[in-house]
Amino acid sequence: MKTPILLATFALLTAACSSSEQPITPDPTTSGTSSGGEGGGPPGDTSGDRLRARRLAADDGASQFLGWRDTERDEDCTFRKAADGKMRCLTDVPVIAAQAYEDAACTIPLLNNATGCIAEGSVVLVQAQACDLGLQVWKTGAKFTGATRYYFDVANSCVPKDTQEYDNFATLASQVDASSFVAAKVQVD
Repeated sequence: MKTPILLATFALLTAACSSSEQPITPDPTTSGTSSGGEGGGPPGDTSGDRLRARRLAADDGASQFLGWRDTERDEDCTFRKAADGKMRCLTDVPVIAAQAYEDAACTIPLLNNATGCIAEGSVVLVQAQACDLGLQVWKTGAKFTGATRYYFDVANSCVPKDTQEYDNFATLASQVDASSFVAAKVQVD
């Protein structure tokens, strides 16, 4: 009897922790309508001064809202909760969970670049250790060459671990200020 209760509790906690990193996506029930928004699209996908709606345009004239383009930053973006607690249109890149850290206090994340595909200077989104903190935006740095890296163990203590020759961690050079991304508030009409 205890097993089903424990599994249900785990499932609820997992869902609660993962909800903050989910992007706000267009409503699929209205994405194909032809009234309201810019260019005949649905209401709610209207371009602003800085954010421009991206659309997939079919040869027959149909179109579908794909997301946003931040013209000031010159990159595609998706609304997510940022590190300052506000919903912001953050760079469209994968979210990584901080698994290793450069410092003994576990405050400076390292990027696990096992494939070596993430170039120095790229932008990444990092999910903070706590569930409901927003995403941090970082520019990647050089390969981590330290002899020791740190991680959180099962007791949530920051502990050292020797770096192995096969490890491929990159440093995170600088955090990008959340205020450089367009903010938004949820509005109910």
